[in-house]
Amino acid sequence: MIDLSTKEGRAEFGQRVAARRKLCGYKSQEVFSETLGVDRSTVSAWESGRNVPDLPTIQTLCQVLDCDVGYFLGDYDEPTKDLHFLCEHTGLSEAALQGLRAHWHKKAALDALLTSSNLGLFLDALEGCLQTWQRETPLQRLLDLERNTAPEPYTKEQLQALYSFVVVAQRGGPVISSEYDSLSDKELREAIDAYSVDQQKKKDAELAVFVVQKEAVKIAEEFVKQSHQKSKKG
Repeated sequence: MIDLSTKEGRAEFGQRVAARRKLCGYKSQEVFSETLGVDRSTVSAWESGRNVPDLPTIQTLCQVLDCDVGYFLGDYDEPTKDLHFLCEHTGLSEAALQGLRAHWHKKAALDALLTSSNLGLFLDALEGCLQTWQRETPLQRLLDLERNTAPEPYTKEQLQALYSFVVVAQRGGPVISSEYDSLSDKELREAIDAYSVDQQKKKDAELAVFVVQKEAVKIAEEFVKQSHQKSKKG
């Protein structure tokens, strides 16, 4: 719980007021102060931690900003105790729960999905898809960027720089200039291209896995559909 008698506590209280104000669409302190019927300087004092409102005003803040007193006092980081409980016990984020709430009208489909025995398969496939597209290394992005922007042929310095990145990526350690000073442009290019080919093979393999995972998703979706149809008939 925030100790409002301390400078740090008042500062955190003010930060929570400011964050909630902006999240609720009050972009300026002036507009917010007009809604509350107070001076803008009063809101500024709250948010900067110079002052805190009295209890009746805090209750008014809760009503206007759609949150509990416990949020302002630091009992939990979510705006309401109920939402805090749900986040804590489901492991889902506030944004995820709001997403579910936004699709409450599709509750029959959500219920069928969440109770399906194939839910694990569906989630595993989805997780695999996400991981597949997040695996591209910074080096590969650099190589792609260089090929799209740098003029051909590369300068000696560009080839040496790319070769250095390749060596670091392959063995995970530093590279010294003596390792590439004696290499010709052709040798540097061959080493870089060999790495790119190897990376492309990995991409192709991951794409194949992705296709299989998509089929798994289709299977899971079809199972959910059939389960839902059976539940309607039953």
